[in-house]
Amino acid sequence: MRKNVIICLISLFVLSGSSMLSSAEEFTEKTCYGGLPKTYAASSVKTNVKPLLRTKALLRTQSTETLLAERLVNGWTNLDEQIYIYDLKINTNDIDDLYFKIAFENPRLYYVERHFFEWEQDTLDNVAYIKPTYTETDASTVQSTLGGIDEETENILFLINDNMSDFEKVMTVHDYIVLNYEYDLAEQVNDTSMMVTKCGMCEGYSSVFKLIMDKLGIECSYTSSVKMRHAWNLVKIGGEWYHIDVTWDDPTYNRFARADHQYALLSTNAISNLPKPHHDFDLGEISADSVIYDNAEWHNSNSAMVYLKGDMYFVDGTDVISLGGKTVYTGLDGGDGLWNIDTNKGYGGACYSGLSEYNGELYFATDTGISVYNPDSDEIRAEFNIPYTFGMYIHNNTLYHAKFAQYNVTDTTTGEVKIVTRIVEGGNIRLKNVRFGETYLKGENTVTKILVENNDSVNVFQSAKNQNGLVDFRKQQITQNGVTTVSLPKNGCVTLYFWNDKFMPYRDKLIIE
Repeated sequence: MRKNVIICLISLFVLSGSSMLSSAEEFTEKTCYGGLPKTYAASSVKTNVKPLLRTKALLRTQSTETLLAERLVNGWTNLDEQIYIYDLKINTNDIDDLYFKIAFENPRLYYVERHFFEWEQDTLDNVAYIKPTYTETDASTVQSTLGGIDEETENILFLINDNMSDFEKVMTVHDYIVLNYEYDLAEQVNDTSMMVTKCGMCEGYSSVFKLIMDKLGIECSYTSSVKMRHAWNLVKIGGEWYHIDVTWDDPTYNRFARADHQYALLSTNAISNLPKPHHDFDLGEISADSVIYDNAEWHNSNSAMVYLKGDMYFVDGTDVISLGGKTVYTGLDGGDGLWNIDTNKGYGGACYSGLSEYNGELYFATDTGISVYNPDSDEIRAEFNIPYTFGMYIHNNTLYHAKFAQYNVTDTTTGEVKIVTRIVEGGNIRLKNVRFGETYLKGENTVTKILVENNDSVNVFQSAKNQNGLVDFRKQQITQNGVTTVSLPKNGCVTLYFWNDKFMPYRDKLIIE
């Protein structure tokens, strides 16, 4: 037998960027790592295992690759040191592409190294067996990390409901990843374990996005560029493919509450002609030619886009508006073009708002505090008097807000001391014990998601039709990660009431008629 080893060279690619602050903030936009031994083409086949049709030897049957995927996934799940595939008759010329593709299609198995593995062949140039390389081999550690990945998956999916379009789902997931994770400047995490560490590189970002898209049933693929040493996703919306680079939309160094959208849902022409273009990539059979989002006004927004009751809200300049054409708030900076930093340091010349949805309302920051918009009453109230706020976002049941800070940094080469500005967490506010997702129709049922964080339980009542009393419908046991759902048969207009263990009401929820 002849042994062959597939490896990749780890490289670094540094880009420079500019600051949002008018003062002396230093900001490196992206250090990007691809780790890819070759440029992998995207694929457009909607299956768990996507066939590469670029090589003649692969033109056998889909079942061959499916059987290989089953064999590999079973072996990876068991942390097998050697996976026998001789009977599948896989040609040695194909194993590199197939192994990478199948690993990419199973992003939850974070510990499978996509680029480092060994294989041995028989005398007929078929692969006899594969020896995977694992980044983690301790079974208990693997199970613990997988539990964290699954918990974080549920946290993300909590924000998604069946009332949303695929566009709204894609942008919600994009912004969650950008807001809650940061780029790994230490160059260590390049897989979905970043859902636990909250820090990773480009393959990690693309793998997390792929994992959630698979859960949502939205077609998602990938592509890469060796010259860029970078990988990103393609996603299918309304029958058309679009480039979406979550990594490059996440500023580096990490910027609190900032979510860029410059590299979201672009055609090949658009992403290839930005000031910092993507180049030297292979889309294989995919064609990303639709320009419907190329000039969308939300591309310039630096705050998260937020779905709320049938519309998508975003910050346009210093205004909060919606895709449906509604203007919620104008002049987040007070209308003077300056964002209040503090009484000593003056002002920043940009908008640092941040947007989040919580229990059916829209939260946003002005330069004097945090306000809330209620779409039902069409009213805005000043919720928290926190001056000098530099962005905010809500994660689960906690609102996080930022402040402006300055540091003295010494250049290790010259000894020169520089003043560096940063936007850092200024504090957090616990909102409520229970968070409710939007009620939506699923088949013949109405569904409301519930999220708690203290292993609490929620008692669910419903108002009896044509009666004044409450009927104890079901006691929902909250899952370990704090997410569950209440599902009721569609029965006219029904109101749900949620109570805690002390039978104190949280709030009521009107179910769709």
